[in-house]
Amino acid sequence: KALSKVHFLEAMVEISENRERPCSLPSGMINAPQMPCEESQVTTVSLGSCTTKCLAPLEPSEETLHCFAGFWSPSFFHCREVQEAAPCAVPTGISNAAENPCQGLQGATLSPGSFCFPQCQVGSATESVLACLAGQLEPSTFSCVSQECFAPNVTFGATPSCL
Repeated sequence: KALSKVHFLEAMVEISENRERPCSLPSGMINAPQMPCEESQVTTVSLGSCTTKCLAPLEPSEETLHCFAGFWSPSFFHCREVQEAAPCAVPTGISNAAENPCQGLQGATLSPGSFCFPQCQVGSATESVLACLAGQLEPSTFSCVSQECFAPNVTFGATPSCL
């Protein structure tokens, strides 16, 4: 442990002494162009950034790299296939849900990045909103729960006393 503390302290001293050191171009990325930063600079100043890019039709795993004292954070990115945004199925089979369980939505699917605002015939929804993210609803479903009524029984009052 003592040796690792020494190395850590040495690294911290080196970084503090080289705060202004620029970063050279990120390198070694497979399927990235020779100039892998949108900014098209051979070096990036400390506290600067690199908006990453890949050869078409690939996309970078990290949108931005940040430079500090000659080091990139994160230290690299890779080029991957474009992740297709998938639609989400509208929740079905929910007891007491409205005919269209998502307010204002017609159809059986939600487009990527859109929201479902649950509707109930009776009671209220346990979730206020469901989001369509990468083909999955988050949270995945909702329930319709009846409102509890704790009104006292009143002589000659309506039955049940909660309407």
